[in-house]
Amino acid sequence: MIFSFLISMLVAFYLSFGFYLNLVQAVESLEHAAEVVAAGDLTHSIQVQGSDELAKTAIAIDKANFNLSALVANVRT
Repeated sequence: MIFSFLISMLVAFYLSFGFYLNLVQAVESLEHAAEVVAAGDLTHSIQVQGSDELAKTAIAIDKANFNLSALVANVRT
């Protein structure tokens, strides 16, 4: 009984930790993209994987960056 409880807890911890690492990686990727754009590099593109809320946010940031880049190019001409 105690053995199955310990195994269940280890599996739950393993799955939770994997979810946590995935979430942290996605947030760090968005943070890096925002820093690159803030530094003035409008050519940077975000590589999006998945279809969750963070992926949708990354797509929206990428579109905004593309539109800003096009606007700046239009103003320069």
